[in-house]
Amino acid sequence: MEERVYWTAEAADMVGIGTSTIRKYALALEAKGYNIQRNDKQQRAFTKKDIAALKRIVELTQAGVMTLDSAVNTVINEFAGENPSDELKNEDNADHKVYSTNDVAAILEHVKKQDERLDRIERFNRELINRLDEQTKYITESINKRDDQITSAIRELQDTKRLLATSTEEKAEHSKGFLSKLFGKK
Repeated sequence: MEERVYWTAEAADMVGIGTSTIRKYALALEAKGYNIQRNDKQQRAFTKKDIAALKRIVELTQAGVMTLDSAVNTVINEFAGENPSDELKNEDNADHKVYSTNDVAAILEHVKKQDERLDRIERFNRELINRLDEQTKYITESINKRDDQITSAIRELQDTKRLLATSTEEKAEHSKGFLSKLFGKK
């Protein structure tokens, strides 16, 4: 009995990604020696095994666990030597995920990298908070200093106005007294 094959668009629908992404993943698999059947027009004909391999790549890459290259290597190792009946058994047990040692190691490495990133982010945030505190302190001190200078300038201006007013009054009295003396008026 001949195995059913799926064309690129059908495979994309089954896997749940776009046709261009299917082609990209197929090229990556083929570059590592994975064989995908083709017809006379060189169109890819995906088997159930190929669909399962593509689904596994999507699973590994979308979870952020692995890069495409690592996921392709893992899939090739997992699917090397499998026959279609093994594939059907795996498809029946699709709800029960089994992770290889490579998967677990990749996940642990990913978690470790995320922890390191979080630590860097926390240090960066603390540094930013310290800088903001320093800037706030500087701005507050600058505003207070400016306010003190403005208050001092206003006081000096008021004192100068008072002195000018007093001086003007004294001059007016002084000149009044002189004219009075001159004309004999008091």
